Amino acid sequence: MSELVTLEEAQRIALTAPRLKLKEEPCSIFEACGRVLVENIVAEEDMPLFDYAFYDGYALNSEQVRAASEQNPVKLKLIGRIYPSAKERLEINSDETVYVASGSIIPRGADTVARMERVHVEDGWAIIKQSVEPGDCIIRRGDNARKGQLILRRGQLLRPQEIALLCELNRYEVRVFSKPLVGLISVGDDLYRASIENPKGIYDNYAVLLSLLMEDFNVSTKNFGIIPDDPEVVVKKVKEAIRLTDFVAVLGGASVGENDLTAKALSNAGKELFHGVKVSPGKVSGLYVINEKPVFLVPCHVGSTLACYCLFIAPYLAKFYYESLTPFFKIRARLKSDLEGKERLCAIRFLKLNINKQGEAEAVDVKKPLGGSSLITTLTESDGYTIVPIGRSLRKGEWIDVHVVAKGSIFNIGMCRGQK
Repeated sequence: MSELVTLEEAQRIALTAPRLKLKEEPCSIFEACGRVLVENIVAEEDMPLFDYAFYDGYALNSEQVRAASEQNPVKLKLIGRIYPSAKERLEINSDETVYVASGSIIPRGADTVARMERVHVEDGWAIIKQSVEPGDCIIRRGDNARKGQLILRRGQLLRPQEIALLCELNRYEVRVFSKPLVGLISVGDDLYRASIENPKGIYDNYAVLLSLLMEDFNVSTKNFGIIPDDPEVVVKKVKEAIRLTDFVAVLGGASVGENDLTAKALSNAGKELFHGVKVSPGKVSGLYVINEKPVFLVPCHVGSTLACYCLFIAPYLAKFYYESLTPFFKIRARLKSDLEGKERLCAIRFLKLNINKQGEAEAVDVKKPLGGSSLITTLTESDGYTIVPIGRSLRKGEWIDVHVVAKGSIFNIGMCRGQK
């Protein structure tokens, strides 16, 4: 293993690796949620195209009721009713009004809407007892967007609200970047696939974990299976995966045991950017470039696997797929206990988040033997992680940033544990 680099340096190096070369493809908007837009979207006409009623009420000319009061009510002839399904736009005279349901097009000659609870109707007349300002209760033409206005940008992540906007634009197909495809290769003679029962082997849940983390990040994976820790086999399989995917993650063989030959094989096959980081868990994480594509070396304790993903792989994807430097959102939380750091390494500490009765987030250390990096329950009992700098400790009551990794963790936090 090479000389350890600092966490900050390793993260910087990861963001200088060859960028993703993503293709562009057409996509139905009903399958585009979570995809990244390739094109700029411009409004081809005003949105909405007409003024329409925000509330149920009576469309009228505000000038006619400017002096209306309890002592001086104004009577307007009620000449009809308009609903959102109406195809034609009506027109009224200044002494007339029409009932308009919410969402209905405002008739010509009207510039305001008197809400129905403020109007008394009697014998075909609408009686108005107070003035109404021009534009009241009306969504104006172009309030959403003006013709020619740029409303969605290239590189923008399409969320449900953007999909709804595209529906309003009558755009049912857009061009998006193809999802990154990541090749996963597991290395180790003692591993076995999840679908095969073998009580003597080590369950390959590392690939399962990493694949689902990628899926949670809206990235596709292709599993190239389990291979022995044989340098020739490793290089051959990695080059096959590189040819078929955007980049590769090799799980296992990252340590310095006598049978861990993967790192040396990768270094010989390409260029080593780093192998060994001043962080725990995740110390033996590595990054290589082979055939102009990144190859991440992922250690196979589950805590180390997650740390490598969070610290290096996710930031790489965030930058080159989402054009963002923040792969996870952070929650400010108050520590419920001391967190001891390490003298020569940054410490990744997995934390459970509770919401107290004051609505504050509280971070609870998930304590396990030997730091818990090899125990899957360390991850299942936590909602995120924080980084303790080298040679430091964090104290009870201190406010810290907790990086929340999986989307589903939000629902765990939202359950307001600890308030019962």
